[in-house]
Amino acid sequence: MRLVDMPLHDPFVVADGSTRTYHLYTSNVPSVSGVDGTGTMVYRSRDLRDWTRPVVVFRTAEQEGIWATDGAWAPEVHAWNGRYYLFTTLHDENRPLPVPEPNQWGVPFRTPTHMRGTITAVSDSPLGPFTVLDPSRPVPPEHLMTLDGTLYVDPSGQPWMVYAHEWLQTIDGTMEAIRLAPDLSRPVGDPVFLFKASDAPWTAEQIPAGVPHQLPPYITDGPQLYRTPDGSLLMLWSTYEKNVAGQDGTVSGGYVQTYAVSGSGN
Repeated sequence: MRLVDMPLHDPFVVADGSTRTYHLYTSNVPSVSGVDGTGTMVYRSRDLRDWTRPVVVFRTAEQEGIWATDGAWAPEVHAWNGRYYLFTTLHDENRPLPVPEPNQWGVPFRTPTHMRGTITAVSDSPLGPFTVLDPSRPVPPEHLMTLDGTLYVDPSGQPWMVYAHEWLQTIDGTMEAIRLAPDLSRPVGDPVFLFKASDAPWTAEQIPAGVPHQLPPYITDGPQLYRTPDGSLLMLWSTYEKNVAGQDGTVSGGYVQTYAVSGSGN
């Protein structure tokens, strides 16, 4: 298969040095994998051009007592302490969260919120099968509506999950981090606030007095941490650029990939 023939949403590639094989993980598409249900499938390639047909490595229906069976968005697989860990976001629309108070703009929340968050699952192979570590809840605090959790290991060896706190709950979406237990199964301590989407200077520049150039919401999606050769720590993330009014009266703003730089290097 070639990429043009592969339905992909938030794919994640792992280069396995032992087999010299690239593994591309994405949400399960039953019409392609031949396996029904919500989960994660993986394509494999030696050259990033030609890919095998995908195999399913995780299914929510096979996880006993799991708190949610929908979603399986933005899967990632990370090697850690000799095993492989799957991070993927699940949600359950039948488990509503409390409606927050109006935000700092005085805007009331009109969109119902429900449980959403990233789980961790483990396997001895990048080909699975992966078994969820804590089927009772997501890793970030369950009263928060979160998604797109990724692994970051700090210079001391402490693992963290970095995730997006949904604009559906905050209006101004945030990026947060929480320490993980050594087996990545649960959080340790409280979340740490990193930044909010409206902190991006190009979403707030040239604001006329009293008239925001971009009205809320502000979106945070898809954090990925990257250490550059000079030691700088970057976070790749996605959001919407500032809204621009067209001559026909319509307002548009594109979905973009951008990055933030850690001032402390950590």
